[in-house]
Amino acid sequence: MKKLHTLLLLFICIETIAQTPPPIRRRTGNEGSSPQYHIPVKQGTFRHNTSFVKNQRYCSEDNRYCMVFQEDGNLVVYKMMSQNSFKAIWNTHTNGRAIKSCVFQQDGNLVMYDYTGKAVWNSNTDARNRKLTFNDAAANLPWQSWMTLQNDGNLVLYGSYYPYTDMVMWFSGSYEKN
Repeated sequence: MKKLHTLLLLFICIETIAQTPPPIRRRTGNEGSSPQYHIPVKQGTFRHNTSFVKNQRYCSEDNRYCMVFQEDGNLVVYKMMSQNSFKAIWNTHTNGRAIKSCVFQQDGNLVMYDYTGKAVWNSNTDARNRKLTFNDAAANLPWQSWMTLQNDGNLVLYGSYYPYTDMVMWFSGSYEKN
């Protein structure tokens, strides 16, 4: 009986190990030489071509701030005061407007569209505006952009002509001294 019990326990252990999923591999930003891997990947950071879902929280890396694309059409950054308490520290002032989508686009522009496809609010950081900032040689290099809700509450759009240094393209100004 003891042998049967040990055999059964061994079988259960093997079955449990076999069903455990592998650990999630996260990109560190250093894989390969392709510009697409230069963009940091961590909680609170979003690559271009990200569409935000209404009423979903997108938190900073330390979870003290969150961004919400609200049902009322407003994009809001909140400071989390406690588990059930929070304070709005920045918003797009688009509440009450019929906003269908909020997209961080391929060109580095954060845009909110209405149901007819018309842009209602944007960060004004698209490729057309970027070329006014850089010389012609840099404008032909591969462009990368990403958006980060920082641990100080500031929503920041970054850009870089790969492989050159990163630069701030736009920020909400909602940073707080911690």
